[in-house]
Amino acid sequence: MKERHPAHHGPKEKKGPAGRAFLTALELLAVALSFLERSRIARFLSTKVALDTVVEVTARFGRDAGHRLSTCVAVFVAEPRLIAVLVAGVIVCLHLLAWLLRRLFPPYVAGRVRAAALLNCLIVVLECMAAVRTFTKSGIGSLWFYTVLSNLLALAASVLYLLALGGGRLRRVADLWRYAASVCLTVTCLVVVFVLVPTDRSGDLMTAAQSMLLSEDMRIQHLLCPVMSFVSFVFFEDVRLRRGDWLRAALPTFLYAAVLVPANYLRVYEGPYPFLMVHSQPWQTSVLWSAAILGGVMLLSWLLGRGKARGPREPLAPRPEWR
Repeated sequence: MKERHPAHHGPKEKKGPAGRAFLTALELLAVALSFLERSRIARFLSTKVALDTVVEVTARFGRDAGHRLSTCVAVFVAEPRLIAVLVAGVIVCLHLLAWLLRRLFPPYVAGRVRAAALLNCLIVVLECMAAVRTFTKSGIGSLWFYTVLSNLLALAASVLYLLALGGGRLRRVADLWRYAASVCLTVTCLVVVFVLVPTDRSGDLMTAAQSMLLSEDMRIQHLLCPVMSFVSFVFFEDVRLRRGDWLRAALPTFLYAAVLVPANYLRVYEGPYPFLMVHSQPWQTSVLWSAAILGGVMLLSWLLGRGKARGPREPLAPRPEWR
């Protein structure tokens, strides 16, 4: 049996270009992690602060809802006739909703398509309410905001989707518009949660989160419609995308940046978001914000389209013949 000799350790070999590149990448990663550790966004994303924020906002929302419910109960107890009026109104509304669903989504429409159509109907109703409130309060100047533009795009896309349920050439346009609207609304929600709330000037994260996500004007445009649009597009809508559509879906955001960044640089308009104010921060910060947000938009658009680019469109059952 041969004896095992200890391995001979010779002089270390010099690292090649790949090794030096790997070490450089590790150093850059360490610098980026140290920067994130010092930033306010990292503190917001820490488990304790994020959990405390969610618990506090949920508690405030629950107390507000409980107060409103107790007030309604007191009113109904004081006026019993209101209960009969309320019950009659609910019955009438349910009958109208059932009639509307039968007209819009007859039995030959597939189940997933029917769920997507219902979500898009809710998006249309909520977006109309939000648009009326926004333009009543802020007028035409609200069109400077990405939130308002993305929600108007979602309104138009949902209307197109409902009109194109029967198929035809309009279906391709509706699919592309719904894709772009879902990307824009998701960007709106993510920027509010991870950028605007942590960097709010008040310094109170819970107050900022409540005002930007749960207030009467913001809950529709910043939370409800983005979530419903994402759920409808990802889980229910049977769209068929083509190669390069993920770039077309990101185009509205790039057009917004192409207008607002020069407008801020030429002092035609200031804002409306802190990361667009190029004269209020170093140019390196502006470049980093632009690269991070626009790169994130492209990545998000690509990810949303991954599950839609393959597979056939869900077939509709044949329309029943009238006898």
